[in-house]
Amino acid sequence: MNTLLPSDEIERKWRLRYEPDIKPYTVQHISQYYMYTSDDIEARIRCTDDDWTVTVKLGGGVRRSEYEFDILPPCSAQLAIILKLPMIMKKRMMYRVHKYTPVIDRYIFPDNIDSVVEHEFTSIQAASAFVPFEWIGEEITNDAELRNQSIAAVNTDI
Repeated sequence: MNTLLPSDEIERKWRLRYEPDIKPYTVQHISQYYMYTSDDIEARIRCTDDDWTVTVKLGGGVRRSEYEFDILPPCSAQLAIILKLPMIMKKRMMYRVHKYTPVIDRYIFPDNIDSVVEHEFTSIQAASAFVPFEWIGEEITNDAELRNQSIAAVNTDI
């Protein structure tokens, strides 16, 4: 996806209380390299099984502006290695539960982080009205220490 105009990302995050008794419809392996982060800005390179993108997110909390564009994998890998960018690796499992599509991220690196449930919404109202499933635990949407870029920043030895 190449987006020169920002799109809104409306997302909530929680700790995973326990694994749901359903099978994911998709599983991805993701590496994310953080080029720049601050309280209100996140710039990263993301590598999935299928593609590489640069994403810039502005703001914090439930709603953020997001710019995203595709990049070439060989350039991205070399750039990340040369610059020794802070990174995380995770296994993302996507589920369908009624009309919702939550994802569970299980961290591979670092491996001392609890699994996280994320869900994107079409509006702030839908995000506010959502009642988490019983396998979803404590909400961490606004916990700065549990943002991916914060986790990457303190775990730089791979």
